Amino acid sequence: FDDKKTFELFSAGDTDGVFQFESGGMKQLLRKLQPDRFDDLIALNALFRPGPLGAGMGDTYVNRRHGREPVTYMFPDLEPILSPTYGVILYQEQVMQIASLIAGYSLGEADMLRRAMGKKDKAKMAKEKDKFIEQGITRGYDKGKVAELFDLIEYFAGYGFNKSHSAAYAMVAYETGYLKANFRTEFMAGLLSTKSQRTDDVVKYIANCREIGIQVLGPDINESELDFTITGQDQIRFGLAAIKGLGEAALEAILAARKAEGPFKDLFHALKSTDLQKANRKVWECLIKAGAFDSLEANRAALLEGLPSALENASRGGNADLGLVSLFDEAEMASLADNWSLPEGVEPWSRKERLKAERETLGLYVSGHPLEEYVDALKVHTVGSITTLREQVAAGRVKDRDEVALGLMVSNVAFKTNQKGEPWAILALEDLTDKIEGLLMAS
Repeated sequence: FDDKKTFELFSAGDTDGVFQFESGGMKQLLRKLQPDRFDDLIALNALFRPGPLGAGMGDTYVNRRHGREPVTYMFPDLEPILSPTYGVILYQEQVMQIASLIAGYSLGEADMLRRAMGKKDKAKMAKEKDKFIEQGITRGYDKGKVAELFDLIEYFAGYGFNKSHSAAYAMVAYETGYLKANFRTEFMAGLLSTKSQRTDDVVKYIANCREIGIQVLGPDINESELDFTITGQDQIRFGLAAIKGLGEAALEAILAARKAEGPFKDLFHALKSTDLQKANRKVWECLIKAGAFDSLEANRAALLEGLPSALENASRGGNADLGLVSLFDEAEMASLADNWSLPEGVEPWSRKERLKAERETLGLYVSGHPLEEYVDALKVHTVGSITTLREQVAAGRVKDRDEVALGLMVSNVAFKTNQKGEPWAILALEDLTDKIEGLLMAS
């Protein structure tokens, strides 16, 4: 719990994949606070919610934590209770301790007070306030200050957080942060594998991999497993399960054939070795479009054009394995199957076509991105990426209805018509880091 790398990761806001600490606003708060101990993470879980943020508690906590604002207490006796949170009432447990100390409540009574506050029972709260003030005066505290303290904790109750809950969240956050800080490649490979069916998450985490120096390689028919796997230092190989259109039975059949036959030599070898009743034509088309055969043959267009004849020949050659009787003997069957070759003279896909196919089968671009050639211009003419903008909004530097310049690609348009018959549209927009929705209205 004192690992330097882990706290550096939190302080840098490098928390993609870290439990409860992934949002842009939380990253911004992390960079401001610069946490260096476990208690800071517990506090952040309680601070990063609408109530505390709306009340300005986040800035107060950060400023007091760094000595830019004095730590004050309404009563000196409150210091032992509130000093861990720099004089800020942050947890429900603190409310109970304050009620016990100032007004002599038993812990049972203090818990009832906490519940009443949480339910905003006005009639009950009025009675509790009278009781709190009366018992506080009896214990020697100033009536006006005791009333002010009650109002403060009543306001707090609208957003108070249970510290034990926050600590449990912080524990899981620290564990995931520790793994990411100390075993980056392994952590990201595991994270991508658990999110392989959620394309938006895969896109986000692959972008994070690139930010932290981990290369995510496209799928490969001879190297990829079901999950994302580590293939070298700071390298992760795309998992086959993340390719769209591939069922579990088909993938298992392909991997079983590869295990039995060794690395596939070409497309035909893969087809001939695999149970084609489980892996149909669509499966192989998806693999080709995703670039899984690039290490054996870079011309995806030629592979797709030659696929039908390769499947036909492989099916004939594989009939013996199914126990079927043929007019041809085994030697003739093998000769017929092995006569297949890749069609010649097929023009390779352009970069645009290749990226489009990757997007279709993987849900993202792996070998490049259409916006990459405009990166330098985007840096000059925009406020940054979508991810950067989200962080600026969370930090309050960009507000609703502010005008901002972004460099985005339109990936889809949904045309609509309003009640007046005027056209408008919903745009699916994206950049190298994230996706966002835009509205295009009639002028």
